Amino acid sequence: MKYDLVLKGGHVFAPQDLGTVDVAVKGGRIAALGEFDAGDAETVIDASGKLIFPGVVETHAHMLLPLAGTVTKNDFYSGTVAGAFGGVTTLIDFADQKKGRPPMEVVQERMGQATGKCVVDYSFHCTLTDINENTLDQMADIVRLGITSFKFYTIYKSDGLYVDDGEILRAFERVRELGAIATVHCENEAIVRRSTEALISAGNVAPRFYPLSKPEISEVEAIRRVILLARQVGVPLLIRHVSSEGGVKAIREAKMAGQVVYGETCPPYLTLTNDVYQRDDGQNFIVHPPIREAKDMHEIWKGIADGTITIIGTDDCAFTREQKKIADVFYKIPGGLPGIEVRLSMMYSEGVLKNRITLERLAELTSTNPAKAYNIFPRKGAVMVGSDADLVVFDPKKEMTITGEATHDMADWSPFEGWKVKGVPQMTISKGKVIVKDGEFLGKAGDGSFLARN
Repeated sequence: MKYDLVLKGGHVFAPQDLGTVDVAVKGGRIAALGEFDAGDAETVIDASGKLIFPGVVETHAHMLLPLAGTVTKNDFYSGTVAGAFGGVTTLIDFADQKKGRPPMEVVQERMGQATGKCVVDYSFHCTLTDINENTLDQMADIVRLGITSFKFYTIYKSDGLYVDDGEILRAFERVRELGAIATVHCENEAIVRRSTEALISAGNVAPRFYPLSKPEISEVEAIRRVILLARQVGVPLLIRHVSSEGGVKAIREAKMAGQVVYGETCPPYLTLTNDVYQRDDGQNFIVHPPIREAKDMHEIWKGIADGTITIIGTDDCAFTREQKKIADVFYKIPGGLPGIEVRLSMMYSEGVLKNRITLERLAELTSTNPAKAYNIFPRKGAVMVGSDADLVVFDPKKEMTITGEATHDMADWSPFEGWKVKGVPQMTISKGKVIVKDGEFLGKAGDGSFLARN
């Protein structure tokens, strides 16, 4: 057989350590693993001295998200291009139902925004905010379409996102019936509202006061409550962007009791502390939930080490510096950080090189585990025969200084501005096609297809 492409001499993590092995690609899929000659393929790429990972599966990003009177800067083209430079070969974004709108209508709207724009394969989670009979009926149509994850908020009543416990139970039952997964943004509405009102009354509204509006208990209580609701129903549950020591401990307890609960976190919670809010540009770091204390960071790393936290998303929500200055009071500043491009380098530098995680765990956290959680494994998230040829060729020796100017998203800054990292994706391959090579984008809009999930 003449292969389309062979990667020669790379050290492959599938995610398991396969050692130095060649990867042969045919028709967009991995056709064989072994040792091949230069004449065995139309194109041969020398990957000697490089690491090869399965393509990164981004399961938490927000393209074209309206928020706080503005819209995130990345669209489905610019966002997936930036992701591709960071090894991302699959994007799962969100279709957010608004009160009074059928969820399928919103899904179709988001599909229209993404079709022909994405440079890698894509899908959506469906956020439900209006739990009624029509919504519950349409959930089956959404699953048949191939969207098998639903998101819920326990906060933001004034924004129309909040779902109360009774509605969550009702929706969880439907999620279970459909064989889907429930994912939740966990913060306590009443605690955050009370804390915010107290700060406003005292005139403490500058960005440096923001973490006080969302104390740790606001996340921990909501996580524990949602875990109980999911246990009552018997539905698989994923807790999004875990930021707190207590949140990690709650998930750990549930998993030890045998409950199916996935914990997701994001690089800022693993690398930054709430000192960032004391900086002159502290408003830039407003994100929901907030970046917390060193103790929280340490517990999240511990949770990664013991398998409590199994997925690293980015919650990419790219606003420019100017957008972050839309207001000077913390409760009106759009919350969110860019980051889809730098996750792999950050996790290699801060995780692998500091002996917090192994290379196998890095591949699991960024690719294999999310692929399994969202029903796209082994098509995605694996270097195995039959899987899509979604691959990252990673240079473990190359050093880079992260800046907003050097990254490829539409934000003009990075929360890791000035950080020096070691380990950079050299090449990203999507379905057998090289779309990024040595800092050059070689793909095109529409290369990505909608990914129907089982």
